This record gives sequence, structure tokens and C-alpha cells, in this order.
Amino acid sequence: MVKLRLVVMTRGKWEGKKIAIARFPFVIGRDAACQLRPASTLVSNQHSAIHTRDGRFFIRDLESTNGTFVNDQRISGEQELEHGDALRIGPLDFDIEVETTASVDRGTPIPPTRGVGQTKDAALAAILASLPDSKGSANGNSAHDAEDVPSGPTEMDIHIRHPIEWEEVGDAVAVHFTERTIVDEEVIRTIGQQLLGLVEQCNQRKVLLNLRNVRAMSTGMIEKLVALSQRVRAVGGQLALCNVQPSVQPMFQQFRLAKTLVIRNDEQEALQALR
Repeated sequence: MVKLRLVVMTRGKWEGKKIAIARFPFVIGRDAACQLRPASTLVSNQHSAIHTRDGRFFIRDLESTNGTFVNDQRISGEQELEHGDALRIGPLDFDIEVETTASVDRGTPIPPTRGVGQTKDAALAAILASLPDSKGSANGNSAHDAEDVPSGPTEMDIHIRHPIEWEEVGDAVAVHFTERTIVDEEVIRTIGQQLLGLVEQCNQRKVLLNLRNVRAMSTGMIEKLVALSQRVRAVGGQLALCNVQPSVQPMFQQFRLAKTLVIRNDEQEALQALR
């Protein structure tokens, strides 16, 4: 018998939690019908789905906006998951655990009573039913052993507070920072990935960074801002910043960012600068 678990690696109260997957397809997304529902705008309504075939596990990206990443590589279509793989979906990082145990002869289990959970499963299965697998045939989910027969919904809500949030304002995207102090290297890495993702994966060419909530940042974050500015210019876009707090301004002055970045007093002025 082969079992699959997702180990949450994202920092926070969920870090280290193991999510055993016992029914397939296991769909991850914000939609109420999904089994794992991250409360994050970085995750699509139906972002990706894990399924099994011939004792192996696969993940398929469901044409999500921000993509599904295995070992830091954005996948296209379907990819097999193996023990030790790193999976990233929006702000969520997982390690993949695949465990093989000796099978035990068991009697045929009593079929679970059909209800809301089973109805959802039927609908979710339809997501993958018409999609070709890597061999070009329809997905055939292999049956699970008796102890893995689901007896109810396996839904789980994970609320992740990520360091930036954004909204579209006309033809621009306004980014708001939720962290007051941006000095942690892991947080800075996440912010850098998300900002570059907005430009490269979401095709955003006009970016506004609202620093109203930020009270301190390290040189590492300054470097990310400079790198973002360079990338935006490289694709023919525009970048503007606003609401730089007095406690942060000395850092901007030290690195002379006023000469390389468009900085305005408030969001309205910054939006005007992007037109």
C-alpha cells in the first residue's frame, strides 16, 4: 500500500502539519468544493489536483493564474510526485511524503453512505475525467486499500497570512504590504518571488507598491525593490512607490532610491504617475 502526505513547510501555526490524502482527486483551491482551501488570493478557485494511477501520484495544474511548482519548477499539465519533492502552491510550501507499507488482506469494506462529501467528490472527479494523462489516455484513479476508504469529507481550511496583498486598479496592480518590519530573509524571499510573479506570470506591467504599513526594512528588501524595478523596465512596464514612512526614508536616502524609483506621497499620486 502506498500513502501520500503533504507536509506543510510554510511558516506559521500550520508548519509541520501532515495532511494525509486518502481520496482522489484531491483538489486544492479556494472553491468551497475543494478538499484543501488556502485562504489566499494567490491561489485560484481550482488551482491544482492530485490523483493516483498505477500506485503512483501525480499533480495537475488546473490552469491556475500563479502556477503550480514542483522543486521550484513551474509545471505544465501533469507531473509525477515523488518522495522528497517540494511542492509550492501560492503562498503554501509542502514537502511530499510517499510511504510504502506491506498490504494486509481485509474484507470488502461497507461502502460509505452517499452524502454531501461524496457528491462533491463526483463533481471534482469530473475535473480530471476529460483531461489526458501523460500517456494521452483518460485518467484512471486506482482504488485505495480498505483503511483509506473515506468515510466523510476530508476538507480542510488553511488560513495563511502572506506578506503582500494586491488588487487591480484600472490597468495597474496596487500592492499592499502586510508586514510592518521586513527584515526576515524568508519573508523577503517570499515577497521577491511574489512581486516578480506579478510581472512575469500575471503579465502586470504597471505596478504600484504602497508602503503605508511598513515601518522598517533591511538592505535585502531594498535589493528586491531594485531588482523588481529593473525587471519591470525590462518588460516595458512602470513601477511607482508611495506612502514611504519616515522611519523607512533614511534607507531610501542611503541607497539614493529617489533617483532610480518613482516615489509619490500617496496612492492616488502614484497611480497618476503610472498613466
